[in-house]
Order: sequence, then structure tokens, then C-alpha cells
Amino acid sequence: MHTFGDAWPRTDVLDTRTRALLSVTIAATLGTLEPLRGQLRIALNNGVSPEEIVEALIHIEAYAGAARAFEGYQAPLQVFEEKAKGA
Repeated sequence: MHTFGDAWPRTDVLDTRTRALLSVTIAATLGTLEPLRGQLRIALNNGVSPEEIVEALIHIEAYAGAARAFEGYQAPLQVFEEKAKGA
């Protein structure tokens, strides 16, 4: 698969943590909520903090519109809750 096989291993310029946060912002901007949940899990597992994710969503609101950002807020809340419960 091109996405994981070719793009993610290219860590010489962008590390995995940065790629994970970028993937969250892309999925949130596109409004693909189920893939967003997966990207949120990947980001959290690669050291991106919940606070950084929230800041990214605030930035998305400024550039992609409030409706898109607000749609995306529910997915992080659900994933943060899962992580806090150890799921």
C-alpha cells in the first residue's frame, strides 16, 4: 500500500510524529471522520499530545472553516476518552 509502505517510512525530513499530526489535519479537513479516528490513534501513539491536536483543529477552523473544524471535534473527544480508559 503506497500510503504506509512508501510515505510513512520517509523519516529523513519529516519524522513519524510530524507525519501523524499532518495526517490528522488532512483527515479533519477532508471531513473523513472514521479515518480521522484512526489517524488520531496513530498520532497519540506516536507522541502527539491531545493539546497539539486541539491546536491543530483550531488552526483548521481558521483556514478550512468553522463547520469543518466543529465536525472534527467529536472524533478527538471520543479517541481521547478511549485512550484515558485504556482502550
